[in-house]
Amino acid sequence: MVAVIKKVSVSILSAVLLISFFSFNVSANTTDGTVSDSLIVLDDETPDNPDNPDNPDNPDNPDNPDKPDNPDKPDNPDKPDEPTVSYKAPAGATLTYRTRARYKKWEKKFKPQANLSGSVGKKRTLEAIQIKLKSSTSGKILYRTHAYKKGWGAYKTNGKTSGKKGYKLDMIQIKLTGALAEKYDIYYRVKIRTSNGWLAWAKNGEKAGVLDYARFIEAIQIVLTEKGAKAPGNVANIKSQRSTPLMTADHIKKAMTEKAQNVSSKTNWLLLCDTNNFFLGVFKGSKGNWKLVRFIYVGVGKVGTATKKGKYAIKAKKKKFFAGAVRCKYCTRYYKNYYFHSVPYYWDGKRVYSPQLGKRISHGCIRMATDDAKYIYKNVPLKTMAYVY
Repeated sequence: MVAVIKKVSVSILSAVLLISFFSFNVSANTTDGTVSDSLIVLDDETPDNPDNPDNPDNPDNPDNPDKPDNPDKPDNPDKPDEPTVSYKAPAGATLTYRTRARYKKWEKKFKPQANLSGSVGKKRTLEAIQIKLKSSTSGKILYRTHAYKKGWGAYKTNGKTSGKKGYKLDMIQIKLTGALAEKYDIYYRVKIRTSNGWLAWAKNGEKAGVLDYARFIEAIQIVLTEKGAKAPGNVANIKSQRSTPLMTADHIKKAMTEKAQNVSSKTNWLLLCDTNNFFLGVFKGSKGNWKLVRFIYVGVGKVGTATKKGKYAIKAKKKKFFAGAVRCKYCTRYYKNYYFHSVPYYWDGKRVYSPQLGKRISHGCIRMATDDAKYIYKNVPLKTMAYVY
């Protein structure tokens, strides 16, 4: 009798397992017969949830030297941003260079000209560079770098170090002197860690990089050519390779100011926001006579929750609003639920939830440093035109 009961129990258990198996396969397959990955979550994985305020991003922190960049997570490992260079090597001169990234050692070997020095997509900011030029022609190669919040260093030459441990380089100048300058041209371009990507080729002492807006250099290429020879790549309008239209903050300011002159506002204030370059300009004056009074680095809407573009009059203001577990301060509304506001804080309003700017990161609003948001909140009146493009 006991044996019969055990046999019946085993049969019932087998039937339950078989039914469960078929139920899983029916639910985990789509109508076209393919397996839907979204229905299967492994024990050691959790689906990404970018909108979960309780799981904040891991923002870059340019002001925290004790927190190294993450070298193991490229921006897009499936699409490496490898540079291509077309040039004719000059006779009678040999150019080499090497760099050092933060929290890393010097590159072991000096790179031949046109080779990439640094890294792409690994978020390793350069902090120093050495350049050598061997030639029987008289003259020198001079180079200097600008470090974030430190300023320009002195010109260096012949393999001397420009930069310093702990620095974050955001701009560089390279030039030739003497007979070298008469015989050769020196070209160079830099790779910026944010969406600017590879900037266009600068030449003979021009500034390459983005000054003072936390857009750091992660790689560089340098090319020496015969005087007047074809440039190694794009130099037109100093445009970047990724269609970000302008190379430096000065260029962006100039273009924005020119655009502002054709815009009217019902007040003597005007706001313009360039969502491709992540800058917002605050202007005072009138149509045709707008003067830029504040230039602000911002973050805008990410893919899927893009920032609303167009021309809109400022509708309302509120000192703060809450979104899930975060608080935004000094909020100025320009269209429906689209605001200019501070970087997000935790609920208590004391700790910054995410300081990231200069990228597509928000749910549609335009975020900025708290002091900048407060400036707009306090000074820019209602009905002011906001032009977002």
